[in-house]
Amino acid sequence: MEFNPTNKHIGIRLSQVRKSKGITQELLAEQLGLSRSALVKIESGQRSLSAHEMYKASEILETPMDYFFLSTYNETSIQSIVNEREVEYGAMRISDPILKQKKQIALLLYLLQQTAGNMNITEKEIPKLMYFCDFNYFEIYEEQLSGSSYFKMNNNLRIENFQQVISALIKNKNLTRIEIQKDQKKEKKLLAVSSPNLKCLNAAELEIIQQVIVSFQGWSAQKISDYLLDDIPLKVTEVGELIRYNLVFYRRGFHSVRTYSDDEED
Repeated sequence: MEFNPTNKHIGIRLSQVRKSKGITQELLAEQLGLSRSALVKIESGQRSLSAHEMYKASEILETPMDYFFLSTYNETSIQSIVNEREVEYGAMRISDPILKQKKQIALLLYLLQQTAGNMNITEKEIPKLMYFCDFNYFEIYEEQLSGSSYFKMNNNLRIENFQQVISALIKNKNLTRIEIQKDQKKEKKLLAVSSPNLKCLNAAELEIIQQVIVSFQGWSAQKISDYLLDDIPLKVTEVGELIRYNLVFYRRGFHSVRTYSDDEED
């Protein structure tokens, strides 16, 4: 039977980890930016932890967010999860995005080529589709696809130096920008003029990109945006900060694209 943790279960686990680390309620509350009374309510199940608070707590307590969702408590479970995840994902946790510009341009042009007839995919939606291509690929293969750097903005994201890339491609006549009428207002849409260099992308990368394109067929721009903002890497990142690739390993539900083994889930 699937286990759905309640606020009380999560509060108990938070309390157990805090005590196992020898951290007082006052200290943890201060580091989380909460009052002690708020933390007392969280640990007793009277108040829920926001996604950002849970992420901060996991960082402070050096405990993967997975632990808060376990159905049972075991004295050795916390450290075993930490050790396994650090061995498996440790190198990626400390690595920064490494831009592969040829792949980034190939990804961009391929997305534009494949969504040319979709009027819901305007210029504003392209970075969101690129995000899902990059982060879905990283979740499955634990490698970066384009290595683009994504930053959280208010209700959106941006790709580092993306507008400069767009301007250069327009100047070189690799793509063009047009205006379309959408929902009684004008929107900008990018169209690929030249074909993407698919030799830059391997079969696995193309498969992930195609899956993203198919997944968002028929979705409105608002639905894509809502889905993006509900993804854990976005939810736990502060506005203006770099969205870390390794946060995909904390995804839950529909956002997760990886089939995890029982060992990985526990």
